[in-house]
Amino acid sequence: MLARCSSQFHQLQRRTYPVCGVGGNYLSHRLRSPKVLFRWIILRNSVVDVIATGMKWWMIVILALGTLSAPLSSSGFSGSLRQIESDFDVGLELGILSVWLFVVGFAIGPMAWAPVAELTNIQTLLMLRFFAGGVFRDAIARPWVLLFFEPIVLVLSIYASIIYGTLYLTFTAFPIIFGQERQWSQGIAGLSYLGIMTGQFFAMLFYIVLETQHRKAIAKDPTKSTPEARLAPAMIGGVLLPISLFWFAWNTLPNIHRAVSIVGSSFFGFGQVLLFISLINYMIDAYTVFSSSALASSVILRALFGAAFPLFTPVMYQNLGVQ
Repeated sequence: MLARCSSQFHQLQRRTYPVCGVGGNYLSHRLRSPKVLFRWIILRNSVVDVIATGMKWWMIVILALGTLSAPLSSSGFSGSLRQIESDFDVGLELGILSVWLFVVGFAIGPMAWAPVAELTNIQTLLMLRFFAGGVFRDAIARPWVLLFFEPIVLVLSIYASIIYGTLYLTFTAFPIIFGQERQWSQGIAGLSYLGIMTGQFFAMLFYIVLETQHRKAIAKDPTKSTPEARLAPAMIGGVLLPISLFWFAWNTLPNIHRAVSIVGSSFFGFGQVLLFISLINYMIDAYTVFSSSALASSVILRALFGAAFPLFTPVMYQNLGVQ
């Protein structure tokens, strides 16, 4: 393990880190600090060596189910908006607010908990006992510093947030397109989401193939292990996303077969998963020790966009139509 840690330590010290905004000097210094890097590498490799393979898979399953339950809880709720409007005698906008409040919670959590993952030893103890003072303030502020003063984090977060907002827009748009326009029942209209789900599923399988190829390339040439190498799947997703949106939007009229638009939405799900996984891996590799804060920055903005887009969706379709 020591040999592996030493190799990773020298590799990370030679890396050029993408910290170019205000506060970049501080981050660059921290990322190149031998104490910070070596402590992070030792901790990471110790966890890898100590935990048994079966336990690792069990942890992956738990995390996967937790990741599934969060968007399922927010998106699945949108299918009952018609009953909420009727039972509580409220308008559609107020019903959508119930989805909005859930998604906003995604933005609040990372602000506090992600920086805690970067604290160690006595800092963690102080943080959890709420006597950390300056440590607490620094930890909470770090995601915001990265978001507003790191151009890479800001641009990627805005891009991912627009895609995430568009995904949540579909949760409100599909009942309008398939329920109101095509006169589908509420239960049948829910099946229209199968297109996006199928695309996301195949994207995960495809990413496994890409990741396998990436690891083989690194094994042959370690110099290819750069954060930018993680962006290759995002290039595929970035092309598929606009194609799928145009495909879907041009085929939403009732006189066009339903399968045409649903197949188009599957490519949106495919591209969205490729893009998100790629950007997450890029930020982890690029910001190493501060990856939790970098990801939290993206999650904060992403959740705000996801909460905002469904609010204007009904009015947009009412004024502009499904085309």
